[in-house]
Amino acid sequence: MKTKTARITLPAPDLNAGPTPVTAFAFDTQQELLWTGNDHGRVTSFCGPELQRYTSYRGHLSREKRAPSANAPVKQFLFCDRGVLSVSPESVHLASRRGLTLWHITQPDMHSLCCMSFTGKGTDEIIVAGCQAQMYRIDVEKGVITETVSPTTPVSFTLMRRANNAICAAAQDGSIYLLDPTTLAVRHSWKAYNGAINDMDARGDYLLTCGWAPRHYQGLALEQLVRVYDLKNNKPAPPISFPQGAAHIRMHPKLSSTCIVISQNGAIYSIDVQNPDVPTMRFANTYDAQLKGLGLMPSGKGFAMIDSHCQIVLWGSPTKNQFVEFGKPVEFADSIPPARQLDWSPETPLNLIGMPHYRDLLLSAWSNSFVHELGAPPAGLDASLNAAPQKTNTGNMMVEVGPNPRKSRRNQVVKTRAVHKSHGKLGTPKFLSEKPREDSAFVDPPRRMSEDIAKALGDLAVGSSALPPTFYQPVEIQYSKFGIEDFDFGYYNSTNMSGLETHILHSYANALLQLYRFTPVARNLALQHAAKDCMYDSCLLCELGFLIDMLEKAKGKSCQATNFLKTLSKHPSAPALGILEEHNAVASYPNMIQALNRFLLNAIDENNRLITGSTDQVQQAFGT
Repeated sequence: MKTKTARITLPAPDLNAGPTPVTAFAFDTQQELLWTGNDHGRVTSFCGPELQRYTSYRGHLSREKRAPSANAPVKQFLFCDRGVLSVSPESVHLASRRGLTLWHITQPDMHSLCCMSFTGKGTDEIIVAGCQAQMYRIDVEKGVITETVSPTTPVSFTLMRRANNAICAAAQDGSIYLLDPTTLAVRHSWKAYNGAINDMDARGDYLLTCGWAPRHYQGLALEQLVRVYDLKNNKPAPPISFPQGAAHIRMHPKLSSTCIVISQNGAIYSIDVQNPDVPTMRFANTYDAQLKGLGLMPSGKGFAMIDSHCQIVLWGSPTKNQFVEFGKPVEFADSIPPARQLDWSPETPLNLIGMPHYRDLLLSAWSNSFVHELGAPPAGLDASLNAAPQKTNTGNMMVEVGPNPRKSRRNQVVKTRAVHKSHGKLGTPKFLSEKPREDSAFVDPPRRMSEDIAKALGDLAVGSSALPPTFYQPVEIQYSKFGIEDFDFGYYNSTNMSGLETHILHSYANALLQLYRFTPVARNLALQHAAKDCMYDSCLLCELGFLIDMLEKAKGKSCQATNFLKTLSKHPSAPALGILEEHNAVASYPNMIQALNRFLLNAIDENNRLITGSTDQVQQAFGT
């Protein structure tokens, strides 16, 4: 049973204006939206049964400079895949459902447009007409007028509805015309009312109208009949009685012979055209207002009405109030996630900040050719001038003179910057065995890598782009007679995070092993397994736990994954998978790392199952 589910007032066009009447409204045929237009040319849409405000835009304006703002009323809506079509007396507008203008057509001879209709079953072309001599055929995709039709006998059209094989048009004088969709020629016409036609709808084989007719000594009043015309047989059908005076009418979108008729004072009839004697009657409380329009949902599950108090009333089932039966989802703006609060400390990694995704070259990646030398400050006085000056009497004054330190000619410019700048690599640290031998009185303060980087940056030559910057070049590990244990890794790493040495076989797996170490679920699983009594010699999960434990206890010192990699190389299925360097010299390292990751996940699952007897723990930890 249908009842009133929502009632809203159309928003004012601006902050200082009051509510404005609804001049046109319609339900969207593809989304859960109700579109409305007012006499200011503003189009506003509402979403869902709650009629939440969705979009609002100014679609139409008047060409008159001194005309009031409320002189561009929206007359009608049509819907297509691209968006929403609206017409006003002086323009036709197409906008997307998000409110973006796609095209806008206006011409000097457009002054009294009132209605429009699709010319075919598709939505590629429309015909626009009104109380003027010209009609316009418009291509919806291109947004251009393809034809301007000027009939020999102009007719002022106020309403248009598309039927199966004809365009039904209501004239201002109460006549109805059936137009050919292709040629726009008049197939048939007749005088329906002595007054104007108030509303009209066509669907299937029926055309229904309601209008104004004269009453005895009362002038024109809404007729108490709904006129029915059989489009299939091209003849009038028996009219439908409506004692309250039929003001607006709509055909049901799902039931081909059912119509909804309302009066101005709130009477609502649901009538079967083929059996009009048993109508279903309802009454809407109008609160001393008059109903001005009726629109049915495309799903047939409800309808909306507008009244003279600038309000929109929605009627339907409280549980099944759906505008479109199989509609597309309504697009909303992307929600902005809240900014994360970072706990800034010296140990906070910079990767927590992140960078936006980009495809173009960043401004910071400019070439060295963009860097140019500027004027250098003048060189200071040489120290030898103040070493042993000689006093000389010139007759009038005593002056001090000294040897000229310059080796160039008079007025010759000398470049004060260094001519040849260093392109060498970063300074290598001293071996650990050399540090205790130095005399404590002449020991230099410990160097830091950041100082060497700053020095290397200062030594970069302008315009040189052949080699990467010095601090991006590979670092070579120097060996002494004590081996790699004598190399000072602390020079490059001042953190508590230990690295893995790369001079052993299968060291390509170091990055993947570090990834497991910093993945909480993998780290905890490996450490818990290593703490248990595992009796399997080739257990990779045990070796992974021992490796992670060693990395955490090293506190920044270098480590080796020798035991893990030896266990990996002895696994019987490792050579066939191509994850060993000695058995796969052709494959690329990215492919080998991917294959190794899949192998380790399966091996971890199998090793954990041998101890716990279940795979649930691994599946829950690594499941996605």
